Amino acid sequence: MKQTEVRERDKKMNSNFEYYRIFYYVAKYGNLTKAASALQTSQPAVTRTIHKLEAELGCRLFIRSKSGMELTPEGKTFYEYVSAGCAQFFRGEQKITNLMSVDEGSITISATETALHCCLFQAIEAFRKIHPKVRFKILNNSSQKSIEVLKKGQVDMAMISSIPFAIEDPLIKHTVHSYTDILIAGRKYRNLKGRMMTLGELCHYPWVSLTSDTITRIFLDSYFAKRGLPFEPAVEFATTDLLLPAIEHNLGIGFLPPEFVKEAMMSGNVFRIEILDEMPDRSVSLVYDSEYPQSIAYTETYHCIAILATLWKFRKELADYHKAITIIEIITVDNTERLVDNIFSHQYGMIGTPRLLTAFWYRKAFRKCIQRLKTEFCRNMSFIF
Repeated sequence: MKQTEVRERDKKMNSNFEYYRIFYYVAKYGNLTKAASALQTSQPAVTRTIHKLEAELGCRLFIRSKSGMELTPEGKTFYEYVSAGCAQFFRGEQKITNLMSVDEGSITISATETALHCCLFQAIEAFRKIHPKVRFKILNNSSQKSIEVLKKGQVDMAMISSIPFAIEDPLIKHTVHSYTDILIAGRKYRNLKGRMMTLGELCHYPWVSLTSDTITRIFLDSYFAKRGLPFEPAVEFATTDLLLPAIEHNLGIGFLPPEFVKEAMMSGNVFRIEILDEMPDRSVSLVYDSEYPQSIAYTETYHCIAILATLWKFRKELADYHKAITIIEIITVDNTERLVDNIFSHQYGMIGTPRLLTAFWYRKAFRKCIQRLKTEFCRNMSFIF
């Protein structure tokens, strides 16, 4: 092959790859403006490239409408191959970046207040002990807003609360924490302390809650409606962090996740109202874009979240045990029997102590718990690989 032909071939390959990359982002976002923003170029430049690519291929790839850019049947077929190729290029670029710097960089997370308090703060604390140079940018958004910014590629991951809608491809959701809201009251309502109440008996008390457009409020409206009860809060707030101060100032009673009220309950500013009506469990989930290449820093962040999620599930069994050995030792020791032998030897100074006997009074129970712990951890970690 002549040198001029080689140069022409290489030039065409380079231009084609750029065409394919632009096509990929237009197809991904279904919008020329969003694609241009992601590519850091102008919308006219993106439009011209799409026209050139359609001319080269001899077919239309998009149908332009008021709602955006929709793929034609030919465009959908072409996108299957282009997206696969781009994914490989992204992984290659990310691999090189990771090899050059493991501990540098930043992670952007959009999270609800509940997710922050229930597990994200703890995960970041654990992560920064291992990788202190990695920077975090945390956006405090609602679940719906967190999903929106994740779809736009503005964040690396989202930590959301329970949502009444499905997560669609390419987004993937994984539950990392479960909790049950508890009913809290201030000192003004101390006559309710120690009494087992029904929701019906509490309806005439003033309530505090979030505004009607929030997922928590939709959840509570449904919870009361299923019992044939009205739910009309006396005071409504836009954010969860304002509920506890409102309850402490006796503006009403209200539901909150346990993690929000631990210190206030210990100080005596608020107390729990026991109710007969069963409260459904709620969850905190991690959501990420499966088409977006993830860095080592992201993987390690999720590693911390997965460990916390695993320990939370086994919190009762491990309550008196977690100080004896580290989390990493539990997870990474391949030979469970060797770990059991180590724990029941004097290596950890735990033989015969009341704490160990209370938590695991015979070897079989301990071995079973560790095996379940490791299995659960592997399940929590599996979806990111």
